[in-house]
Amino acid sequence: MPRTRKDGDEVLTRVPVDRKRRVNPAVVDLIASDPVPAYDPPAGLTDRDLIKVLTTRTRKRWTTIEADFGQEQAWRTTVSLIRCGAVVLRCKVVQTTGFTPDSWQLTPSWASLREDKLAQLRGHPDPSRLHAELLQAMAGIPQLASEHALLAATAPARTLQVPAGSTTGTEDWRVYEVAVRSAAVWWAAQSPPRSR
Repeated sequence: MPRTRKDGDEVLTRVPVDRKRRVNPAVVDLIASDPVPAYDPPAGLTDRDLIKVLTTRTRKRWTTIEADFGQEQAWRTTVSLIRCGAVVLRCKVVQTTGFTPDSWQLTPSWASLREDKLAQLRGHPDPSRLHAELLQAMAGIPQLASEHALLAATAPARTLQVPAGSTTGTEDWRVYEVAVRSAAVWWAAQSPPRSR
């Protein structure tokens, strides 16, 4: 694998060579040979296996990959993931003509979509929808008007945040949502029944 070093403003790249000046890499990276879509999982990969792939944050060791997929299936699964542009497989070179798998890492395109795809696969609801539903639950309840205003001023993100200044006393969205929904139901039940 080429090594780079900075020499002033210039970046120098050095390719490892042996005594006879032949290329002599210690590691190689296997990548997709053709352009691939940003996210297109291989056919036949189950959602459960796709979750295992997407839980890779940095590098996943080959022993872990074999434990996840089984020794027989690990190589086939990895090759299909390389071909679709999901992972880069790092291999150690053995006697200049062979290699042994060492680890894999998600490609930048898969890494950037990782959290959203994991949320979909695990059945987590869309943050924008949850945000809107909670605003709807508080709408028209005078006792929750200030909480409604705080939440309305907080834009939904990939992960939902409790609005600053909330009177719920929590920073955990799940606790916040339960508290606000409970209060909305309780306050709505306290209003006097309308006369016909």
